[in-house]
Amino acid sequence: MARRPLTLPGEGLRLQPAACPAIVRGFTSCVQLSQATHARMEPIPPLVSATRRIKRIAPLQLAKMSALVYGVMGLLFCPVFLVMSLMTSHLAQQQRVGMMVFGTGFALMMPVIYAVMGFVFGALSAFIYNVAARWIGGIEVEVE
Repeated sequence: MARRPLTLPGEGLRLQPAACPAIVRGFTSCVQLSQATHARMEPIPPLVSATRRIKRIAPLQLAKMSALVYGVMGLLFCPVFLVMSLMTSHLAQQQRVGMMVFGTGFALMMPVIYAVMGFVFGALSAFIYNVAARWIGGIEVEVE
């Protein structure tokens, strides 16, 4: 005979009898355990939308995040520059070597250049935002 889940009246809570540790905890049934647990729980407030205002952005934190994001974006361009440096076979020998070295060097330096520029402009944009937020109040965001 299959065991049916226990349902508490009016609560809509279902307990699986096989998973109920009531006997171990000193309760005589899963319902008694559930009622004791439910009596100690505080009610969960309903989800409410609220509008919040971003007053300040930490410049160093935004700079670090921007450096990471822009560095990864720079990695996306590496294959493009490597392929372009390999497609110089129709050039003269001296031009070909120069273009291959330039393309490979540029492909390797692109993520570093992007990361440094992301750091600088991330810190600068956070500073500008903080100054502007003092004047006009910042960006409003609706959260739930």
